[in-house]
Amino acid sequence: QRYIALVFYFSTEGWHWFDDLNFMKKTSICEWQRTSSNASATTGIECNGNGEIVYINAAGNNVSGTLPSELFQLPSLSILNLASNLLTGPLPDNLMASKTMRRLDLRNNRLNGTIPEVEPFLGYLEINLSKNLLFGNIPES
Repeated sequence: QRYIALVFYFSTEGWHWFDDLNFMKKTSICEWQRTSSNASATTGIECNGNGEIVYINAAGNNVSGTLPSELFQLPSLSILNLASNLLTGPLPDNLMASKTMRRLDLRNNRLNGTIPEVEPFLGYLEINLSKNLLFGNIPES
């Protein structure tokens, strides 16, 4: 998981993020985060009790570059929020293959190409790909 988090950091030019979210620290990846002053929202990575990444939020953080397919290999990732950034390029082919993903928010980026086809969504409850240069359909169920 640390490897995949580092791939994400380098693929999205983490050194240009507004907030580094403690990525690249010699701490557990579960500590690569910032909690807002009102403690209602975490930005960065959250893990479950087994130390598996379940949540990544870097919305509005100047995240650029391409979305690495490795993110969708995280076995417990259920929420990915990278809205309002500068991501470019196509969506990874394995984007819709996650069996644990529940919420995917990639709106307001510069992603382009075709939305990958999928058999009825495996687990997604909410997907937002608006305000990109994508074409294709998202199955309704």
